[in-house]
Parts: sequence; C-alpha cells; structure tokens
Amino acid sequence: METNIKSMMFPAILRNWYWFIVAAALGLGLAMAFNKLVDRSYRNSMTLLIQNDPHQSPMNSSLDNLNIKEKTINIQDEQTIVSAYSLQLKTLQNLNWQTSIYKKSLIGFGKKDLYRNEPFRVVLPDGQEQKKNVPVTIHVLPGGNYTADCDYHYKEADSEKVIQFTGKGALGTPFNNDWFHFTLDTTAMGGQPEVGSDYVLIINDIPQMAIDYQSQLAAKIPAPESNVLTVELKGANVQRNVDYLNALGEAYRKFGLDQKNQSAINTIQFIRNQIAGVADSLQASGNRFTKFRTNNRIVDLSQEGTLVLQKAEEVGRQENALKLKINYYKELNNHLGTGEDLKGFVAPAIGDPDPDLSALVQKLTLLFSQREALRLTAQAKNPKLIALNNDVELTQQLIRKNINGLQANAEYELNSLEQQKSQTNSRLSGIPQTERELLDIKRGFDVNSQLYNFLLQKRAEAGIALASNSPYVQILDQAAPETTEPIGLKPVFNLAIGALLGFLVTLGIILLRQYTDKRLKDPESVQEALVLSVAGIIPHNRSSTDLPVTAYPDSAITESFRGLRTNLRHLLKGKSNAVIAVHSMKQAEGKSFIAVNTASILALSGKKVLLVELDKRSSQVEGLIGAGKGKDLSDYLNGVASFGEIVSTTQVKCLSFVRAVKPDIHLAELMDTPPMERFIKEARASFDYIVVDNSPVGILSEGKVIASYAEVNLFVLKMGFSTVKELSDINRTAEEETIPNMAVVLNDIPHRRGAEKKSGYFTES
Repeated sequence: METNIKSMMFPAILRNWYWFIVAAALGLGLAMAFNKLVDRSYRNSMTLLIQNDPHQSPMNSSLDNLNIKEKTINIQDEQTIVSAYSLQLKTLQNLNWQTSIYKKSLIGFGKKDLYRNEPFRVVLPDGQEQKKNVPVTIHVLPGGNYTADCDYHYKEADSEKVIQFTGKGALGTPFNNDWFHFTLDTTAMGGQPEVGSDYVLIINDIPQMAIDYQSQLAAKIPAPESNVLTVELKGANVQRNVDYLNALGEAYRKFGLDQKNQSAINTIQFIRNQIAGVADSLQASGNRFTKFRTNNRIVDLSQEGTLVLQKAEEVGRQENALKLKINYYKELNNHLGTGEDLKGFVAPAIGDPDPDLSALVQKLTLLFSQREALRLTAQAKNPKLIALNNDVELTQQLIRKNINGLQANAEYELNSLEQQKSQTNSRLSGIPQTERELLDIKRGFDVNSQLYNFLLQKRAEAGIALASNSPYVQILDQAAPETTEPIGLKPVFNLAIGALLGFLVTLGIILLRQYTDKRLKDPESVQEALVLSVAGIIPHNRSSTDLPVTAYPDSAITESFRGLRTNLRHLLKGKSNAVIAVHSMKQAEGKSFIAVNTASILALSGKKVLLVELDKRSSQVEGLIGAGKGKDLSDYLNGVASFGEIVSTTQVKCLSFVRAVKPDIHLAELMDTPPMERFIKEARASFDYIVVDNSPVGILSEGKVIASYAEVNLFVLKMGFSTVKELSDINRTAEEETIPNMAVVLNDIPHRRGAEKKSGYFTES
C-alpha cells in the first residue's frame, strides 16, 4: 500500500517535465554568468632546497678549529619560518605594494585586479595619514577628470564609523580630503584610463595584508625525511601570486644568510676583543726586551738559559690556553644570565673542547631556533611553546652546572702551573743576574707573540668564512605563470553543475509539493495505489450544466458515464432491481454529481431508475432533474406517507426521485429500522435500478447502513481535491470488508487523450 502511494511521485515528475527544461536552462545561464563575472582562484608554487649538510660549507674547516658548528637545519622549523608573519611582512615591505587597483565589471558585480595593468599610478605623499583598506570608487570622466566616491561603514572602539564622500579630481593633480591624500598619475603608464569606467582604489594596510597572505600560504614537505619545501599560494591574480612567491623566496634566502653572517661576525668580534688585550701586553714586553738588550749589550742566551726559557714558554702557553678557556666559560655563563638566546653568541674554545658542553650548547642553540620559529605564529599559552621554554630552562641549568665544573677544573690546573713556575724560577737562580732578567723579559714577549699570532690566524680564517658564506636555502623552482594550477572546477563543469542544480532544485520542489500537497492528481497512479476496481473515470465537466448526460449526449463526459454504466452492469453480473449506492469519504468530492448523472444515464437506456437522495446537505438535485413535488423519505419511514406518495417524477425519461429527509430529522435513527428495509423492498419491486446518493461515509454513520443494502457501493475520489488520506481510508475499508461490493469512480480527471480513451473500460488493480 505504502509503496503504491510512493509510486505516485513518478507521474508527478512526468507531468512537470517542461519545468525541468526551464530550470536546467536557467541553471546553465547562471553558470555562464558565474564563469564570466567571477574571477577564478589559482594556485602557484615554488620549490626550496634546504641544504642540511654543514660539511658542504667552505667555512667549516676554520670553524672546526674554533669549536664553532653550523646550526643543523630542521625542516619543520624552516616550514614554520617561511610561513611566519614577520617574513610575510618583510616580503610586502620589499615589494612596496602600497596600493591596489581593481576594475568594476559592467554590471557592477565583482571586480578585477589590475596588478601590472594599472591605468594610473597612485602617488602617496609622505607624512600624510591615509585610511587603509577602504575602497574608493574612481569614475573616469572626459577631459582627464574623475569623481571619487566612498560609502564605507566600519567599527572603531565599539562604535560605528562612516566614511562617506563624493569628490571631483583631475589626473595628475593631488586629491585631498579628511581621509585620503593621493595623486593619480598617468604620465608613466603609457595610456589613459577608459572614460566611463569605474575603478576601485584601495590603500593597503601592509600588516593586515601580511596576515591575509599568511593565511593563503602553505609550506609543505613533499616526502618524509626530505630537505625540500614546496611553498604554495592561492589568489585570483596569477602574476601577483608569482611576484609575491619569488619575493618571499628572496626574503627567506636573505634571512638564512643573515643568520650565518651574524655568526661569523660575532666570532670575529670575539677574537678582536681577545687580540686587543694581547696586543698591549705584546707591545709592552717587546719594548722592554729591546731596551734591556740595548742597555746591557746582551745578544743571546746561554744553553742553560735557552732550556729554562723553553720550559717557561711552555708553561706560559698552557697558562694562556687555560685563561682563554676560563674567559670563554665566563662569557658563556654571562650570556646565559642575560636571558637572551645564543643567536648572537659564538665563542672559540682553545684546546680540546668538552664534548658534553659542546652537545649541550648545540642543543640549546637548536631549542632557541625552534622557539624563535614557533613564537612567530603561536600564542604565549601554546602548549608546544610552554614545553620548549621548559626544555630551554632545563638545558641552561645543565650548561651552567657543566660550566661551573669545567671552570673549576681549569682554575685548578691554572693553580697547578704555579708549581711549575716555582721550579722554573729555582733554575733561574743558577743563571747570572743579567741573563736571568733577559730570560724573564723574553719569556713574556714570546708567549704573547705566539698567542697574538694564533689569534690573528683565527681572525683571518673567520674573515674568509664570512666572505665565503652562502645561503643554506636554494630556490630549485621559481614561481612562474606557466606552472599555474586553477583552483576549483573547470568552466565546463560549472555549466554541467548549473544545469544539474536546476534539475535537482525542480525535482526537490516537485517532491516537496508532492509530499506536502496530498491531493490526488494522476489517475494512473491512483489506480495503481487502489486495492479496488475502478468502475469509471469521469473527466472534468466543461459544460454549463451539472447534468451533461442529458444536455450533451455526444460529449466526452457523457461517453465516460456510458462507460461507467457498462462497468456497473458487469459488476452486477446480470442482477436486476439492484441498489447502487454512491459514497464519498468527505463532502465536495462530486458524489451527488456522479449519482444524478449515473441515474440519468441508466434511465436513458430505457430502464426504470429511482434516484434516492439521502444526503440532506445536497439541495440542488431536485432542480437539476426537474423533480415534481412530493413528500420526503422521513414521512415514509415515520409511517405518515405511502411509497407512492414519496416518489416524484422528473424531467428525465424513466427517472423517478425520492427526496432527502428534512435537515432537522436525524436520519441515522430511521435508517436501521424495518420501515427502511421495507422501503428498499418496495423500491426493488418497482424499479430496475435504485441509485442512492448517500451521505459522506467519513462524516455520518447512515452511509454505512445503506451500504449493507447495496449490490454495488461506488466511492467517489475527485482529482485535485481528494487526498491520499481518503484513498487510504477507502483501501482500509475494503481490506476490513465493513462495506461489501466496493468500487471506485475517479471524478474530475483533467482532459487528456489517455484519460478519455480509458474512460470506457473496466479496469482491475
């Protein structure tokens, strides 16, 4: 039953086929307009190689001797850095995109970015405040003039603000008001803006623009363990995308090179600080040595003096190395105490470096780099940033603890050298006084000279490293218009989607109407949904009378009633003196119309027919058939009139009529009585057919009483009025068998060729 009712959807779709064509055409047109007016978005990309092997750098041989290691590149950190806000801001500052110019479409829908195709150059004077990100419409007039219009609403400090003005200007002449100060210059553009065209001028807010580009940018690692970054940018203007990506690549390369250069510069500065102190001592000891030899005319030392000098110089070298170590530890400790990172601190360690300290310093440098990259995009309460801060603090504590131990060991070794100094001094006592003094002066001069030469060599090596520095980022593939990828569907797909959406929207509307509008519309689907036979299909009555079978005997509707008459005879199987009861589930379904025309078409065949009006709400039947005066059925049932007294003649040949009871009589109380049974018996004896226009079954109970007397019970369903509920009620009544011998008449069928052809046939379902 439910499946049959749902099957009524398909005919509804077929009935409205033309709407599908109209909607598909409309969707196609909208898709064409969309393709024409809406700018597509595009994706451009560049590919970066991050050189992660520090041994490929020409400065490593020098830095290894100084215990300076290049930072190991972390590809995830670089992914964050290249997408960072600060780098986007630097890129935009380098590009100097102070303004943007767009052209409005002819119908005012959307605008096109005129980047690199601007009709004029916008000159902004220095020192003037400008409203940023506010669109100003420039309408070009003849003669080099224009109008500037703005109607912009925005919020500032929880209050509504409005920028609204209309002003006139001339090309090449400054335009000034309370919000804007600019000059539209066309001298360098090689042409003139189109007269009558509308352009949109926006003075860019560079910081906000950097945020927008940051959201449109995506840095991706194409494969695990890869040192390659693919940077993608989405936007509506391909050339703007390309220029921005290439400028970003250069800014990123410079960022990495600046970091490496700063490391070498800090190394040179550290060595200079050490040289400054050694140079003073060397100069003083050299002057003293020369003066002493001159005054005492001593040219060389004895063999014993030479041995003592060599021992003293060895002790001095060890002492200087230990002092340089201690100096390094102190500077590193002081730098940690300032709370700064190690980005600006690179100091050499003289002698064999401690591996634990080197590892900790390298780890801390990496942690500082990761934290710096994360700070560009993360808030202070970011869990990852908090974890990095904890790691930095723990590593700093370990470095301080390590430094304290190493510094204590170095100071202990320095104290141990004092004993060796004492032994050397004891050997000096056996040398003559003059030679002993010379030995002491020469020892200081030689130690300072060796240290000075060592530092000069390292400074030169660091200078060479600075000069040979190269970025650790290499641009493998620059952004180019040729590698542009459109985002979204192709225009042809948009057309297909537009047509499909039009089809689906129409389908949805039809299905929605079908589900919300429960009225029966298609006779074929109703026949499929019914569990009863359809005795007649009556088309819409287009005549001027409700009794077309007598007024228009050759009409299609009269022919349909003849088909109903044939089907009734088939249902009656030759029975004579039969009762045909006509019912409906509710009022206004055309029950009385079917009853009076059925009775009339039976009478026109020469049979004696009695039309009994039991629906006291119907008052037009009498006038329609021209019934004579007489008493009504209630008079007979109450015993105050005979059968002959209540039967009236009509203007229809062979058709008689019995009026309905008076409106104030409760017919249900009179129906299920012996007088009613006697009335039916007398009617059968006098007439070939008794057609009963019954009360609606779904409203009054007397309809079910008279149904028990009938050989055929016709139920009327009116197309476009009766609903699925009435159809379901009829099916349920038939399945429950509370009313015998049921059949259905479909009334008010729209005029169609198929309906007229079927109206003469008896159909089973």
